[in-house]
Amino acid sequence: MIVDSDTHINEAMDALGRFLEEPYRSRSPVKITDTFGLTRLVFEGRLYPETRLKQGHTKQIEGLRMGGIQAGAADPKARLGDLDLEGIDVQLIYGSFGLALSALEDKDLAAAMSRACNNYYADFASINPQRLRCMATLPLQD
Repeated sequence: MIVDSDTHINEAMDALGRFLEEPYRSRSPVKITDTFGLTRLVFEGRLYPETRLKQGHTKQIEGLRMGGIQAGAADPKARLGDLDLEGIDVQLIYGSFGLALSALEDKDLAAAMSRACNNYYADFASINPQRLRCMATLPLQD
């Protein structure tokens, strides 16, 4: 059995927002294009990823695209096709935006956002939970 144990999902912010319960839904992340033409999120009045973090894949974060160039980064059916192409049986998937939740200042928003992310990840993996395994996010503020 071949297991890929370090891969990420690119959360679709509109879909993720649907999993965020009231009264937090109005505080969902907002996607913007910054002055460099890079796609960023505004959340709690701050940019994500932070502008001081120069990541190796920033040339790929342009326009409306965030992160990887493979369709499987955001589409579970396409991801299964990628797994078949690479001969991978199971993939352990980490969130991308979910990794930023520990930086949130509002602990209640962080807990609600963690629940939203986890429900989003479960929905993503539900197409084939034997092959797509998502790691949970946890709020670390409290």
